[in-house]
Amino acid sequence: MKKIYFVTTNSKKLEDARSVFGDDFEIEGVGIDLLEIQTLDQKKLSKSKAEQAFNALHQPVMVDDSGIFIKKYNNFPGILTKYFLEGVGLENVLKLIEEGDEAEFRTVITYMDGEREIVVEGAVEGTLTKTISGEVNPKAPFSSIFRVGNKLMKDLAGDELKIYSHRGRALEQLKKEFEKCDL
Repeated sequence: MKKIYFVTTNSKKLEDARSVFGDDFEIEGVGIDLLEIQTLDQKKLSKSKAEQAFNALHQPVMVDDSGIFIKKYNNFPGILTKYFLEGVGLENVLKLIEEGDEAEFRTVITYMDGEREIVVEGAVEGTLTKTISGEVNPKAPFSSIFRVGNKLMKDLAGDELKIYSHRGRALEQLKKEFEKCDL
């Protein structure tokens, strides 16, 4: 069984990857500090992180980069989502949005093994709400205000979450690419 090092310490991301790849690949999480180049191009950032990870491990790696893209703000914060939230906080984000603003959660995953570089993307469109109900997930605060259909992203579970997960969509795309190149 081929091993892929997924550069993350997030147990939910690892669980998602292991669920998609099942017994076909061994997915091992690894924590590596990666520099984030200054760019607004999510694919370029993901490729840069994969190159750093591959150069550090010399093993097959995959990295993901996720963010929320608010349409009325020219897709900001995008790849800066984490830093944006750290800087202004979710309570101040609520002051910047209107009920029903269109947004998109997007994940780009890059796989690299020394022979191949595969870049895939998964996205889900939705709207933002100014109303927070229940607890906010500190690892994914935007999921508390991002609505898909009539549900908040944080309230999706099971099959619904599989259908609407931006990361799940990217992982499924990566699995298809692996099948194409008989990996």
